[in-house]
Amino acid sequence: MNTTAVTAAAIYCRISRDGAGHELGVLRQEVECRQLAERLGWAVAEVFTDNDISAYSGRTRPAYQRLLDAIKTGDVDGLVVWHNDRLHRSPKELEDFIPLVVATKLPISTVTADVYDLTTASGRMTARIVGDVARGESEHKAERIRSKHAELRAKGAPAGGRLFGLSEVRRHADGSGYRELVPEEAELLQTAARDILAGVPVLTATRTIATKYPKATPQWLRRCLQTEAIAGLRDGKPAQWPAIIDLDTYNRLRHFFAARKVTTRPPTTLLGGLLTCKLCNHTMSSAGPRNGYRCGGCGNVSIVARHLEDDIALRVLWRLDSSQMSIEEDDDATAHAEAELSRLEAKKVELAEMVASGEFDAMEFRAAKAINEAQIAEQARIVSADAERTARRRAQAEALELKESWKSLGVQDKRRVITALTERIVVGPGVRGRKAYDPTRVTIDPR
Repeated sequence: MNTTAVTAAAIYCRISRDGAGHELGVLRQEVECRQLAERLGWAVAEVFTDNDISAYSGRTRPAYQRLLDAIKTGDVDGLVVWHNDRLHRSPKELEDFIPLVVATKLPISTVTADVYDLTTASGRMTARIVGDVARGESEHKAERIRSKHAELRAKGAPAGGRLFGLSEVRRHADGSGYRELVPEEAELLQTAARDILAGVPVLTATRTIATKYPKATPQWLRRCLQTEAIAGLRDGKPAQWPAIIDLDTYNRLRHFFAARKVTTRPPTTLLGGLLTCKLCNHTMSSAGPRNGYRCGGCGNVSIVARHLEDDIALRVLWRLDSSQMSIEEDDDATAHAEAELSRLEAKKVELAEMVASGEFDAMEFRAAKAINEAQIAEQARIVSADAERTARRRAQAEALELKESWKSLGVQDKRRVITALTERIVVGPGVRGRKAYDPTRVTIDPR
């Protein structure tokens, strides 16, 4: 292999893990590769870097793919790597790489293993042996990691990483890990959980957190509140860190999110999605500020937004008179459903343990699991329905105090009051030739 006439060498750097994202590992590789290229008299044309990507995992390595393209096109005529295992840890990748090197007679030099010659039979044999050894090391490492994580899960011990509301993993004198509450963060999550179950929109709860934690998003908040760690659990068992919320609240939140689709986009119109077409019973949506609301089904019913919204506001304000409305009472069935959910969740864990101990075979487990999940879904539906009732009760109670400040309310708050006080708003077709707003077209079914 010719290693002297290299005028456009490539450097390839890779590190499997860089949790902090500082790229220090690949930078060290680059420095040493540049020093080697200088000693060889090779001019470096380009550096290809795959940071935080394992070759063993099989994930696509963008920089490696660009390197292959550069070799094929002749843009580089030499290659420097820190060690040959930075290039490949898969026998298949090595075998795909060999024909390219043989065809282009690409000289390869490594910082730690000298010349990496794939153009000769003995060089290829050495590369394959080294590759198999590296692959074996990776597989043994993966086994050790899986075994360690299984041990940590069994003990309920933390594995690492940062969870909002909980500290980084800390160590006891014996080396075992634990976490502690971060009080200000835990309080934000506790408030959000309480508010959401009381009917506050996820977006509103997120905005409250965002005043102290600007990175908060509705998606992030839903993930936080549905992660079992927040209830002091790992794999369904008590973990070695304190719970931020109690188990019943955690289960209610999880089933609440599962049973209803939560939108993260705030409403922009007062009545979009709250109106029903009298002709086809389809929901009416906003057709733009000038076009008002139009049926999304038959398309034959539309109405001017401004006049309709003013009319609905007047009717709602009349309903806010306490003599015209009654606040819904709590439903005892919900308490039973929550207790039943806790029992079913415990049974779910028990079923898994029975399989592990050999008391159930796979077929019996699947049958029992299906029954258990169906029962959980039914109780979750009851809990979710109660969350909706709670939201209405909250809005009804607040509505009595909002009558005087209706005009100053935002669209979202007005919609909450309307939803709390109305079962359905039905809009009928207009009369041909009549341009004035006709309130008799609109019927409100009160709650």
